[in-house]
Amino acid sequence: MGIILSSLAGGLSYYLICLVFPPPVMPPHHADEPVTWERLAKTEGYFPDDENVPAHIHFDTVTSLVDRESHDQIEDEKSEKDISPRIIEV
Repeated sequence: MGIILSSLAGGLSYYLICLVFPPPVMPPHHADEPVTWERLAKTEGYFPDDENVPAHIHFDTVTSLVDRESHDQIEDEKSEKDISPRIIEV
């Protein structure tokens, strides 16, 4: 019974404290940057000016030449498609 009561009391306390003092989403030196859905997903929450960033983190928008070529190919295919409405006579 004690673990249930202490878990509920701790959870409720944490929730109320976060309502009164909301935790910052971005660090203070990046507070002016936009906070959009999954903005930091590609970099796993790291910023370009952070120290000790893992080697597998890349800060460019296109990660490789293969991605860039496939993206260009898809865009070319989209522009070549005939999207005019078709009239079907019955």
